[in-house]
Amino acid sequence: MIVKPPPELSSQFHEQAMRRERPVPFIAEAPACWLASFDPLKRLCKGKWEAFHFFGKQELRNCPELRGLTPEELMLIEWDARNAGPGCVEHHRRFDNLADAGPGSALVVPRSSLPADVEEFIAERGIPCLAERRFPLC
Repeated sequence: MIVKPPPELSSQFHEQAMRRERPVPFIAEAPACWLASFDPLKRLCKGKWEAFHFFGKQELRNCPELRGLTPEELMLIEWDARNAGPGCVEHHRRFDNLADAGPGSALVVPRSSLPADVEEFIAERGIPCLAERRFPLC
């Protein structure tokens, strides 16, 4: 069973995402979302900006380390504001692997680039194995 977050939780998630410092604020003089600097094809941001999950909701629901939690506990983890970042529609979709522009176009974020509070989220939630799969150590 999936529990829908209360509006204040999703609002807090979005607000935290939009306040997050971006590794590269501009690319080719255009505003760049948090994910843009990890695009191997250096595509400019497209579409509106939205909050993305560093760890997707489905990814967290299927995580062995989080099995046995209630749907409410899992919902709080999914919508933890430390798991939020600002992404444009283009890069958000590529990060979530919903769009692929062919070989060599995958958007990969190295573990060393994760913000400190995301690392805190990983440690607190006991999901280092998930982080190792999602964010390579390169």
